[in-house]
Amino acid sequence: RSTLFPYTTLFRSSYRPTFVTVLEPKGVSNDVADKLAKHKVNTDYIKRSEGGLGTWLAVFDNSGDVVASISKRPDLSRIADILDDKGNEIFKYADSIAVEFDVEVPILKRVIALAEKHGKKIYAPVSNMSIAMERRDLLQHISCLVCNLEEAGLLFSKEYEGKSPEEMSSILLNKIT
Repeated sequence: RSTLFPYTTLFRSSYRPTFVTVLEPKGVSNDVADKLAKHKVNTDYIKRSEGGLGTWLAVFDNSGDVVASISKRPDLSRIADILDDKGNEIFKYADSIAVEFDVEVPILKRVIALAEKHGKKIYAPVSNMSIAMERRDLLQHISCLVCNLEEAGLLFSKEYEGKSPEEMSSILLNKIT
C-alpha cells in the first residue's frame, strides 16, 4: 500500500494508495472522492470541512512556463487531527509516503515523525516553491524532493534552463552532498 497526502498526482498502477486529505462537504469534492474510490483508492481518511479545497489558476506561455497564477490555499488543519488519531494505523502498512513539501509545517512535522517512527521514505513534490524554500531545515528528512528545473534553480540559487537530465543528475548529486 502507498499513502498519499494532499494534491499529489495519482497514477494508474498496481498500487492501492490511501489518500489523506480534507475536502469540502459538497460540490466538486464529491466528484474527487467518487473518482478516487472508482480507482480503488482508500478514501477512509478523507475528512470534510468548509474551506478544505483550495483553488489554483495558472496561465502558461507557449513554452509551458507559468507566466501568472493566483491561488487560495485550503484549510488543511483537520489533517493534523487525522494524523494524531489514525497516523500509526495509516503509516504502519504504507510502502512509502508522498506529501507536498509546502503543506503547513505542523502537518509536515507530524508526517515526518510518523514516517521516521515506521521507517518509511518520504517523497515530496513541490507545488509552491516560495513556501517550500522556507522549510530547508526539513529537507534532511525527505528521501526525494520532486521539483522542476525552475524550482531547482530557486532552491539552489542557480539557473538550470536548458540542462539535460544527465547534466542535472551530476549537478544535483554535488548539490545534495
